Amino acid sequence: MKKVHYIGWYITPKDWGTYKCAIPGMMKMRYVADQIQKAGADLHILSLVDKQTKGVYGGYYTEYGGKHIYYMGGGGVHHPITSRLNSIIKHLSFILYILFKTSKKDLIVLYHSYYYTKLLAKLQRIVKRDIVIEVEEIYGYTAVGDTPWVKDEISQIKKFKKFTCVNDGMPQVLGLDKKDFVVIYGCGIFTKRTAYRFNDGKIHVVYSGTIENRKMGAPSAVEAARLFAPNYMLHVSGYARDKRDEQAIKKRIAEINAEVGEERIRYEGFLSEEDLDKLLFSCHIGLSPNVLRPNFANSTFPSKIVNYMCHDLAVVISYATAYDFPISEGWVFYHEQTPECIAEAVMKAEVKPIGFYRPRLEFMNENVIAFFKEQLSR
Repeated sequence: MKKVHYIGWYITPKDWGTYKCAIPGMMKMRYVADQIQKAGADLHILSLVDKQTKGVYGGYYTEYGGKHIYYMGGGGVHHPITSRLNSIIKHLSFILYILFKTSKKDLIVLYHSYYYTKLLAKLQRIVKRDIVIEVEEIYGYTAVGDTPWVKDEISQIKKFKKFTCVNDGMPQVLGLDKKDFVVIYGCGIFTKRTAYRFNDGKIHVVYSGTIENRKMGAPSAVEAARLFAPNYMLHVSGYARDKRDEQAIKKRIAEINAEVGEERIRYEGFLSEEDLDKLLFSCHIGLSPNVLRPNFANSTFPSKIVNYMCHDLAVVISYATAYDFPISEGWVFYHEQTPECIAEAVMKAEVKPIGFYRPRLEFMNENVIAFFKEQLSR
């Protein structure tokens, strides 16, 4: 059984609360890790997550679901000195791990970040390894503009030969050969239906994602809901890194509800996986208002979309050329980031029958497993 080293920001359910990281990326890693296991790998995960502590801490080894997991040691990130020490410890540990814990016979899968991809490219000059870069986004193409270092980021990625890409447009951005990659839009995980759809005469719309004013997803959904027909209702669920963003969105929801004279929007807050499943299964439409900047939109993919599809929700999303592929059949696009355009798109969406998206998501899952089986057979 070939050994695979999967490196990124991973937390097992039993260690949740001890370590911290961005939730969408961590959930994507859990999904990819499961597909790698299904392909027949002996899976070892090197986790780069930070521990929720103030002082210096050591590494920690555990096993979960047949996976071997090592959490790197580091330092608390709440103080400039320990934060800097944390970076030094993790970067050194990463180098030592690649040099002495991996071999030519193994496969390395790295969740792309600008720094670690660049560091691994340098290490490739010293030791040759079989590597897949998991490109979830081009970080230099931000929601507000392109960074000065984005060309270098793309250049570093292209130093490798195998990839997973987050949408169908990204291979074109990177100039990849068809045999070099597989597209993984999101977590194609089907859970048992735990709730019936609302049957109160209303169409229930859900926004489930990060509560962050800078990216404007939740605020855009809330402003659009003000223009919904009376028989539509919006549920807002997600995690706010900055509590000021959460306070602002709750205040705006209260203002709109008072303005329209009814509960048009309900703030659900940050839900457990079980409660989020129930909410998504209960609703009819999943809304994903994203930044329309072409470079940003074409080099990312909202993780919430596949989650909506797995819960049989009609999808409403801002348009990007990278979405002009079979995965998007049945979606409703809008082309201007205004409350009027978003509300119009929502009210055009048709409620989908149970299982509508299942065949194409199962096809994605099969492709992912086949891709890793091919890598393991070499």
